Amino acid sequence: MGTLHDPAFLQGVVDLDFDPTCTAWGATLKSGPDYLRSIAPAGTVGSITGVTNLNMGEVAVLQRMAIPAFPAAPVHLDPLPDLDVALTYICCATCGCQLASTPQGVARLEPLTSLIPLVVPSQTFTTGAGPFGSVVFDTGPAGLAYGTDRVLYVGNVDVNGDYHRLELATATQTLVTTFGARIHASTAFDAVTMLVALEGGELRLLHLPSATSSPWASSASPVTGLVRDFFDGSTYVARRDGAIWRYDTTGLGAPFQSAASPARIAIAQNGWLYALEIPPPFADVTPTVERWQLPTTR
Repeated sequence: MGTLHDPAFLQGVVDLDFDPTCTAWGATLKSGPDYLRSIAPAGTVGSITGVTNLNMGEVAVLQRMAIPAFPAAPVHLDPLPDLDVALTYICCATCGCQLASTPQGVARLEPLTSLIPLVVPSQTFTTGAGPFGSVVFDTGPAGLAYGTDRVLYVGNVDVNGDYHRLELATATQTLVTTFGARIHASTAFDAVTMLVALEGGELRLLHLPSATSSPWASSASPVTGLVRDFFDGSTYVARRDGAIWRYDTTGLGAPFQSAASPARIAIAQNGWLYALEIPPPFADVTPTVERWQLPTTR
């Protein structure tokens, strides 16, 4: 995966995820047009231009993952599509990227047309105390993640703290719940639960069938990235201070590694945790990439 350091892929990238073939996908935040980029294990770089000058914030890829058994009922999982990639379009109220005809929101890649149309539009500016301390970066929808139920989730669409789901097959959008603070990140925790990080450092487990949440852990520094390793159940939390913590299934955490800058994190199919280290001012920068091998035995 040394090809991730290719500047043709990395310049301006502010979030990173991997598809089941170990192809990396990145979303950019830079002056002028922004891009959804990909880089295959062989080093081939692909690039798709986004909507005019609208900034991108996060990227998420639907994974083929083995999930822990849930005791209440068996879970039927339909076959996954060959590829499903989503990203957020973001813009602050005073940023030059805002156009009345291109509202911020969530978009999904159409592989056949190489277009990235909006599927969850947001007409408002949901800005607040985001994890990066940047007006440009901490705006719009956040917490983009696919659940193990093959549904796309995202927060801060219309107001800070709202958490929406998008059924991929029908493109039906519904509000799941509204938290009391701006959402910073989220990730799938098990077949019926999402883990959501909030402004203030609280991490809450959201039980999807009942739309109720409960406290799970707390971070002393704002959460910039969140991902669960379904191999051993560990959850990795990246923080604004550069620390990356590992939490067990009960929410007990301890330091794991340190990133050179506030980081977004992702787990690739090769069993490594990747940190996309984004230096201030976050926009129009070239990040660095660090990685650590995850446990291979329980």
